[in-house]
Amino acid sequence: MPLKKLSVDEAATKLISLSLVIRDRRGLKQHEEARVDGAFSLLASGSCKSKKKPYLEFLQSVHREIGLHGVVLCTVLGPSSVLSLKDLERVNLVTTLRSKGQEIAKEQLQALADKYTNKRKSRNVLLPLS
Repeated sequence: MPLKKLSVDEAATKLISLSLVIRDRRGLKQHEEARVDGAFSLLASGSCKSKKKPYLEFLQSVHREIGLHGVVLCTVLGPSSVLSLKDLERVNLVTTLRSKGQEIAKEQLQALADKYTNKRKSRNVLLPLS
């Protein structure tokens, strides 16, 4: 099935809605957990194949501008959806999410971010600050 390209506003609305679903569900689905684990590994390594470089840069920007709870949230959307956005759209998505931060249900996302950060700490692999 072809991937529907989302506008920045549609992506932001979908992410805010996803944050509420994750809060109410009290966690992630198995495939979402795998995405988040992969994203945290990607952030920790700081490097990747050129095809995924825009995704890594997006995650780094989300980490810097919103925090690790935002990384968890954006990762659940999926790398294909993120990569289908143009560079300016990815930048605008981060800006939009930062401005709508009060609408995001952060508590469960932050708990998940802590879980994946602690998982890396236990292996002595730390996430860079930027």
